Amino acid sequence: MSGLARDAATAYGYGDKPPRRRRGRPQPVVHQQQLAVDRPRPARPKPAIEVINYRRVVSGALRAFIDVRWNSAGLVFRDCAVIVGADGKAWCGLPSAPVIVDGRHYVINGKKQYRPAVEWRDRDRSDRFSERVLTLLLNIYPDALDADAEAAA
Repeated sequence: MSGLARDAATAYGYGDKPPRRRRGRPQPVVHQQQLAVDRPRPARPKPAIEVINYRRVVSGALRAFIDVRWNSAGLVFRDCAVIVGADGKAWCGLPSAPVIVDGRHYVINGKKQYRPAVEWRDRDRSDRFSERVLTLLLNIYPDALDADAEAAA
């Protein structure tokens, strides 16, 4: 039985049948050097966190609103508040929304109340995020934390 298929599976193309010849032009031979030239170059890695928008707003402790892109998580935090406390310590807060009661902004002791839209699991993560963002912000806008509105203009 040499040269003949033993069963239907081998006759169909899974066994001792010779490969089918294709008509037409032969495929060009690609050399290794050609492949290295045509290969796309790897993209530069994106920074983990980027400040993508800055809006100067000086009102009390508030200094600005910024948009932060967190590339590895694929998130963009819009309207993060940059705040400087009375002791001079600055931080970046995640976005928040006003507390609305009976169609009005809820106020306690003369202060409008806000609730966090997102929050960190613990204080350590919050502090690390804030430090990173403020470092990036000050690299781009060195006067971002100044209370003088003319300093950033």
